Amino acid sequence: MKRTLLKGLFLSLFLLTINPALSATQSRSTTGTFEDAEGAKSAFNYVNHLRQELKLAPLAWNPQLQTSAQSHAYYEVLNDQQGHQQAPNMRAFAGKTPNDRAFAVGYRSQVSEVISYNAAHPQKYIDDLMSAIYHRLGLLDMTKDEMGISLAEDSKGWVKGALVANLGNQNLNQACGRENRFANGTVLYGGLCKNDVRLAKTTFEQIQKQTAASSPKLIFWPKSGATVPPVFYEESPDPLPQCNVSGYPVHLQINPNFWGKIQFIPSSFTLTNLTTGTAIKPAAIFNNLTDPQHHEAQATEERWLAFFPEQRLNWNSRYQAQVQWQENGTLKTTRWAFFTPTLQNLHIIQQRQQTLSAKSGETLYFYFPPKGCQAPQQANLAAKHTPSLTFETEFVDTQTLKVVLGKQTGKIVLTYLPTQTEVTIEVR
Repeated sequence: MKRTLLKGLFLSLFLLTINPALSATQSRSTTGTFEDAEGAKSAFNYVNHLRQELKLAPLAWNPQLQTSAQSHAYYEVLNDQQGHQQAPNMRAFAGKTPNDRAFAVGYRSQVSEVISYNAAHPQKYIDDLMSAIYHRLGLLDMTKDEMGISLAEDSKGWVKGALVANLGNQNLNQACGRENRFANGTVLYGGLCKNDVRLAKTTFEQIQKQTAASSPKLIFWPKSGATVPPVFYEESPDPLPQCNVSGYPVHLQINPNFWGKIQFIPSSFTLTNLTTGTAIKPAAIFNNLTDPQHHEAQATEERWLAFFPEQRLNWNSRYQAQVQWQENGTLKTTRWAFFTPTLQNLHIIQQRQQTLSAKSGETLYFYFPPKGCQAPQQANLAAKHTPSLTFETEFVDTQTLKVVLGKQTGKIVLTYLPTQTEVTIEVR
């Protein structure tokens, strides 16, 4: 009996990490490593909220995936590690790879994994993942229908918090647990299941298409009318190795049932700041076939297209994205708009020394624009002030500072240490 075995295909696992800088204003009051179960559930619900906004089916909660995610989140925080691999000689070792850890707790099919570190609250962990294109594609994957999330935290080391999400497919998991018999000439896929159980190519493709059947043929993020952060920092692997700070990426994603039927026209992809009327220059525009990181090297058809702004987007702005695509020989245009957050009393600091006045009790924001797409990765602040004056500071992101003034009057001198920029606030 002749069968064809294709080993290692379709293992497009988004094994990625994002690591935003932990600002000096974030802290943990707890001691020892612990799991934030409520935070994990909040993050899970938020992922489903985002998916449902795009008319994608919500992900089911899977306890085995939660356990495998929990084992890795705990390992990361306990050992102060970042990444998807575990070492057998480290504490709390649960399996070298995400698949190993999932298989160890009884899950039978391959999983994908995304990780985010050191965020201030559960929703921020997910927002950080959504700002990074490969992580976003993983969370919005139309072929996944179940997930487990864990959030572990402690007060020691660099990794003070790690959110790990493992995603899988219910029908694929069941298929990997069945005893399969194959007719002569059946094309088989290996590498999909625990113990290298093989599946027919037609079975695997049918599961993918059935899972995605209820989803729209085309989705895009940010969705129309959404408010998203203006910035993307870095993820690993890095889609923009020449930059460590750039604008929030915009992308479109094709339902697997329409792969090969929709073709994007990358040169038509534009982004415009409608508030200022200016066109946004891209650092890159690419799809899964031209992706420099080759994440879906086995694909032969377009699956997504992404626009990466070269510089941070502006606060307080409305943006319009537009792209053309063909379906069955017909040229179509998709156009939509989204927003960046509104920050009242925003001051853009362009000079090395700047003085301004403010009223007591006000909340102020200071934005320190980076030069191009390179910027210091840490946000640090030094302050001098009138002894009787009270105020609070918090970094919104690495280049944006929030200052809440108390009711007293006096003077504050803030130094943004990455660029040694000095801001004097005269509080009246």
